[in-house]
Amino acid sequence: MHQNNKIESTVNTQPFSFSTPPSTVNSQQSTVNNHSGATGIDIK
Repeated sequence: MHQNNKIESTVNTQPFSFSTPPSTVNSQQSTVNNHSGATGIDIK
């Protein structure tokens, strides 16, 4: 039963991701990638 609850909670959080436009998600990912790349260069 505990496993089922975890699966349900995960499924419940997924619709929020789907409701957001793919373009917004893509732009956010690209921004995160740019930041991580910049930090990686700074660390090096």
